[in-house]
Amino acid sequence: TSTAVVLSGNLNVYGNLNIYDGRLDLNGMVLNCYGNIDVSADILEVDANAILYLAAGKDLTVHAGARINLIGTSAQNAKISSSSGYYDFTLAAGSTIAAQYAIFEGMGIEGVNVTSGAVVDPTYCFHNCTFRNGISGGILLFLNYNGHLLINNAVFPTNVWGGSANVAKTIDAYYVNFANATGGFAGEANDADSFERVLWTAPTATPDLRIISAVWSNPTPYIGDTISLTVTYLNACTGACTSNYLDLYFNRETAPPLYAEGDMYVYLTSVPAGMPQEYVFSVYTYNESLIGAWNSWLQIDTDYSVTESDETNNLLGAFSSTWQPLPVVTPILTERIAGTSALRLDWSYPISASSFNIYSSSDPSFTPGPSNVLGSVPGSTTEFSDLMSDPRKFYIIRAERVAAREEILYPRRR
Repeated sequence: TSTAVVLSGNLNVYGNLNIYDGRLDLNGMVLNCYGNIDVSADILEVDANAILYLAAGKDLTVHAGARINLIGTSAQNAKISSSSGYYDFTLAAGSTIAAQYAIFEGMGIEGVNVTSGAVVDPTYCFHNCTFRNGISGGILLFLNYNGHLLINNAVFPTNVWGGSANVAKTIDAYYVNFANATGGFAGEANDADSFERVLWTAPTATPDLRIISAVWSNPTPYIGDTISLTVTYLNACTGACTSNYLDLYFNRETAPPLYAEGDMYVYLTSVPAGMPQEYVFSVYTYNESLIGAWNSWLQIDTDYSVTESDETNNLLGAFSSTWQPLPVVTPILTERIAGTSALRLDWSYPISASSFNIYSSSDPSFTPGPSNVLGSVPGSTTEFSDLMSDPRKFYIIRAERVAAREEILYPRRR
């Protein structure tokens, strides 16, 4: 059974410290560890007024299934620091960190390293935390968390230690919004974010809706494919807002005006304050007239139903995709069926099709059409037999995709 060890006074640990069964609660005291700290299971609790010191070159590692809490108050922060030099702080995949009103300082080159697969407690998501005094050339917060995050009121003091960046994110997925971050080292100019996944916002009292990004699951689909468009949007506000539309316009040369209904849309009943949100459109078309490049657009609050602090940032576009015609059926293999006057046609095809239409002519440069169609076979079949009435024949096979039901985009909302 897990038990709790609660400090009643300051403690020095001269070797390694391993928490593998039970909770270690600093209880507002100082723990000075001269070895490595491994939180292998259960919880390390650094609470209000408590300080955890690590020695130079040592590691603090929180492993899968374990948790570290650094939760202070506005008057009494929790703190993790170094007694000498710099230490490494790693949140491994499957571990959890909860932090609020905490001070992080003395970290090594990767700072507070939240690796992919680690969990940040959504209630205690580095709100009101201070990051400072890292190693020269290092990063204060390495945030490869697999999810969207909202971090309120983080503090990055003026960079007097020669750090290279305040925050780094190296995976091209998910967004983190630093709302109302302060300090001389805060802001976009100081982050290491090549994929532009770290946002810095100054929330307003009234809503501020904006579209952050749009990503096609496949930017070069074939006609008849179903692809997804993942849209990330944000309300940079101190409170939630409701009742507005998000519209997708398949192909426009110019930006859509207000009140222009999209080819697809969704009614957003609530957009929370500050937290990046996602909506996924599923897009398909069997209309061959739509083959080619699309310049698509998105608009949020299309009907101007929300009074915003900034009405000029509700559009995103144009962003591109290209619908391709179905691949040509080639090669076509021919073989006379023994003992008959029939010819068997065989072929393969790289994608699914509704059917294959077979055309034939004695003219090698013929154009396939209703006058020279021989027949059709299901898309699951790649074989056709032709009773040859003419010893000199040429064949063309064309794949076809047909909607299982009538293609209707979306009903009009007005």
